[in-house]
Amino acid sequence: MIKCCFSSWLFFLLVLANFSVIGQLTIPNNFRSPIGIPILLSGNFGELRTNHFHTGLDVKTNGKINYKIYAIEEGFVSRINISHWGYGKAIYVDHPNGYTSVYAHLDHFPPKIEKFIRDHQYKKQSEIITYYPKIDLIKVKKGEVIAFSGNSGSSSGPHLHFEIRETVSEHPVNPHLFGFDVVDTRPPVVNKLKLYPIDNSCINSTSKETDFTLKKINGDYHLQTDTVIRVNGKFGIGVSALDYYDNSYSKFGVYAIQVWLDDQLKFKQEINELDFSTSKQINIHKDFNAYNSKRESIHKTFIHPLNTLAIYDRDLGNGIMEIEDENLHKVTIEVADYNRNKSKVVFYVKRDAGNNCNDTQLTSNKTLSSLKT
Repeated sequence: MIKCCFSSWLFFLLVLANFSVIGQLTIPNNFRSPIGIPILLSGNFGELRTNHFHTGLDVKTNGKINYKIYAIEEGFVSRINISHWGYGKAIYVDHPNGYTSVYAHLDHFPPKIEKFIRDHQYKKQSEIITYYPKIDLIKVKKGEVIAFSGNSGSSSGPHLHFEIRETVSEHPVNPHLFGFDVVDTRPPVVNKLKLYPIDNSCINSTSKETDFTLKKINGDYHLQTDTVIRVNGKFGIGVSALDYYDNSYSKFGVYAIQVWLDDQLKFKQEINELDFSTSKQINIHKDFNAYNSKRESIHKTFIHPLNTLAIYDRDLGNGIMEIEDENLHKVTIEVADYNRNKSKVVFYVKRDAGNNCNDTQLTSNKTLSSLKT
């Protein structure tokens, strides 16, 4: 337990130290690329999936198998999985710096490693195995070929699923933190804003969750109409956003979200590290119904009481807001990718002193311009 805690503290100290120096999170390392072609992605770390967050990078292999997969640093093979589902054929390498690299959906292994797999399969009388070699039994050097890319397991097409984990805790860590060369100059795209009434409150005179379409003006997103959102009581905010990398048509998850009420930071999330034991709490982090029915990736920027995910700055509170005066208030949402490309959503809210909730949604007759005057 002490060792695990020390590892986590060291991780965050390294992150904070490097953030203050270069403005972008990085962890000192000597890792090379796991593949010999440019890293183009079809999936990134922290994406909202059906029942979990995505825990690695999906690296494209040009729709083919049998690209050489390299050890990103010296170490030893600590685990090999052979399965017809999940990660399929996968290999895990422990490194001296306290991290484990994981390579999944593989096709086959070089003879040096394949020999141990065959011996273990014969011993277990099963093709499907999970094999934990003794420490230092299968040593590898940095840049050594340890596998060949494939399409095994629950894979929808040839690619390499690549992860980095803290060795002690087995927590997946965002591979972007280690400085792999992935080109990304495009800011996230924000598709929709959503407000959620909490504890019998009202949003524009309705007790229902309410969607708001957005338009982009001078780089920022605003409400489609110049209407102030009327609120009475507590409310939470959701934002539908996706990221896009250069040279890829795939849709990706966003890295960070921050929400301000006027000049006060009310909510912050950054997806640097995940925990398999809490991963299913994604279903109370995201808008579960929107994802299930439309595959909309809506992040709720308020925290459910049963949500113990470690991706939030909990010192800021739970993200739930309430307007208690008669003033006009500005809400700003900043959505960012790992490379700090940012998009902003700006809108205004005002307390509805009438305290009326109707069954059908009503739109305020007063526009932003009239309320400002």
